[in-house]
Amino acid sequence: MGSVAGLTNSLLEPRPLLSRFKARPLACDADVDAANEDTLDTAGNPNQMRQLTLSIALTLLLAASAAGAPPTRNDDDRWVTEQPRLYQIAHDPIALQNLLDALWKRYPDFHARLRAIALLRLGTPYVLGCLGEESGRDKNPVFRLDESDCTVNVLTSTAMAHARSLPEARGWMTRLNYYPGENPVRYENRVHFTEDRIRASQWFHDITPQIATGTPLASVRLTLNRGSDGTPLLPISWKRATTIRYLRQSDVSPALLARLPASIAGVAFVREKLFPKGIAVAHEGFVVDRQWLVHADSITKKTVRTQLCDYLRKNADWFDGVMIFSIE
Repeated sequence: MGSVAGLTNSLLEPRPLLSRFKARPLACDADVDAANEDTLDTAGNPNQMRQLTLSIALTLLLAASAAGAPPTRNDDDRWVTEQPRLYQIAHDPIALQNLLDALWKRYPDFHARLRAIALLRLGTPYVLGCLGEESGRDKNPVFRLDESDCTVNVLTSTAMAHARSLPEARGWMTRLNYYPGENPVRYENRVHFTEDRIRASQWFHDITPQIATGTPLASVRLTLNRGSDGTPLLPISWKRATTIRYLRQSDVSPALLARLPASIAGVAFVREKLFPKGIAVAHEGFVVDRQWLVHADSITKKTVRTQLCDYLRKNADWFDGVMIFSIE
């Protein structure tokens, strides 16, 4: 989690240990297993293979007859894969501006544009705590695309989706990464805690209770940036007493994910071991198409895409739950 610069990965994102793969059962697992069985059955059954071939041919015929129809999601994804990744052109302002212009033309809807940008971040090198104020305590850039950690990925991608130019994207970071006020771009004024950002910001909204309709939520009362002994987690005076409500990891299922916003949403991963330190969220990322986790991964050291259910299953001994947030 990039926003809490005072913590190391040993407390936040998962470590590459074999013990991570001793997973508790999840509601997702039956669906994953069923999907794998379907794939194997089709591959081994000649009749099903013939039916599949006919189905594909019919689909192609219908597509050909629909010439002139609006671009489909597959068309959009094909276009995205044909573009350079944002980290590859991060230091080429002309190429970035051309791509930004193309994104606004092809995706006038904000959430569709943010989805495309999230996919264009794939492959970005992972560097923990790579954003700052360019002066004072943290001299890292206010905005960057060449490197990322989990929080940096969410913030800079959202800034890009709002902006029509790179200077405008940089300006959006003042709104997204800092509390309002005079001279806001200061380390002490940065929104260091994801669990506060998704409830205090007008651009990020905690929608966990709405998504969890009918599913009991876990909760914890704590003071952000204060340990159980009253010691600050970060060297700032800011603190906030709050109640964190989250979905237990075992309650996450495809049926529940189907309630998420269609194009893109945010997900914050809760680790209960951190509660005594005055923090709850250890990692965050995007959920694309209600199933894919797009996140800056500290294990592979780059931004990757993986099935959210699969990620939760593999990290069942690390993360205890999730919060879901919308992005505006």
